[in-house]
Amino acid sequence: MLKKHINIVLLVSIILICFFFLELFVRFLGTHEIDGNFEFRNIRLKPYQLPTKRIENILKNHLTSTNTIGVYDSILGWSPKPGRKGDLYSYNSLGIRSAPTEYSISPSKDVLRICIFGDSFTHGDEVVFEKTWGNYLERNLKKIDFNSEVINFGFGGYGIDQAFLRWREIGARFSPDLVILGFQGENVKRNVNIFRAIYMKHTASPFSKPRFIMENDSLRLINSPTVPILKIVDTMKNFGEWELSKYEYFFNPNDYQTVFWKKSRLLSFIYSEVNKIAQPEDKKPFYSIEKEPALLTLKIIQEFKKSAEKNGGRFMIVHLPIQSDILNLLHGKELVYSELLQKIEKSSDIVFPELEMVEAAKISSVDSLFGITHYSDEANKIVGDVLAKYIFSHIDGTGIE
Repeated sequence: MLKKHINIVLLVSIILICFFFLELFVRFLGTHEIDGNFEFRNIRLKPYQLPTKRIENILKNHLTSTNTIGVYDSILGWSPKPGRKGDLYSYNSLGIRSAPTEYSISPSKDVLRICIFGDSFTHGDEVVFEKTWGNYLERNLKKIDFNSEVINFGFGGYGIDQAFLRWREIGARFSPDLVILGFQGENVKRNVNIFRAIYMKHTASPFSKPRFIMENDSLRLINSPTVPILKIVDTMKNFGEWELSKYEYFFNPNDYQTVFWKKSRLLSFIYSEVNKIAQPEDKKPFYSIEKEPALLTLKIIQEFKKSAEKNGGRFMIVHLPIQSDILNLLHGKELVYSELLQKIEKSSDIVFPELEMVEAAKISSVDSLFGITHYSDEANKIVGDVLAKYIFSHIDGTGIE
């Protein structure tokens, strides 16, 4: 009996010693960031800390810098800095990305005016204006005698909701014949986000954004006007008590609470890995057409289309796959949001340039289509070419059929 007890004690001792050294191993190789969040192997471990200090530092730099690209916007959250001139990004007096060029509010009768809306893939991050797909679209249409102009209202970090609000706020004034929404699948997540820093841990944006919620099959806008600059830090410090925190899809109060086992970095890491296996990315509810993110996206697009058509234009969508999407397609896998795309396609015209992009990747490589994270010149050119061909076959050069 004594021997059995000794064996049990030895076994428990060995387990505890192994646990102790593994705990030290994780703590030694992990890193703490400014707000105290701990990362191991690029995984942020619970309990999380709200990014208060990070936001405070970003805001200080933002308020003192003279070379900012985006500025606080009470309606959109953030928007391009009007009149900014730079080597890569320049905006006209209304904050429209251009050469910079000032556009007349009323289009000429013989010009097919196209306004494009979306996030950084529409804006054309990482390339000069001349190499954005919007500019390629305009040049391609002119080559086939479509007297056209393309006005780029895209901007980095925007959700589909912000693209829609930018249309309502400024785009509709320009009376376009054609309104194109650049659909990037991850934007579905942004539609249910309020503070970008809670969703995207490495973002350079300290601002909040407006967000739609569904009420009786209608859209209601909340956090509008958005949190003022001088109140952002205090709102983050007391986020759990903020009345709109319940609408922040990526904020779970339990993730920020310290329980005894979460004090162990090893146990927290094991929990994270087990949870990842139990609920992999493609099984999460973001793209299920029965869940809020997808349902909200469908409703925003529906209202976007209705508004564009009421304004006298035609509405269409261009699908803008990111690098992981192209890799999945190359390996014969479906897009994780394919069901949502199919649902959108039932009520809106969608152009799909990914087939041409996959073929280009087969000839060269996927890397040739992307810079750091956004489209390269080659990928932007493909999108512009595919769109021009679609417009040529569906739209008359002097206006909408």
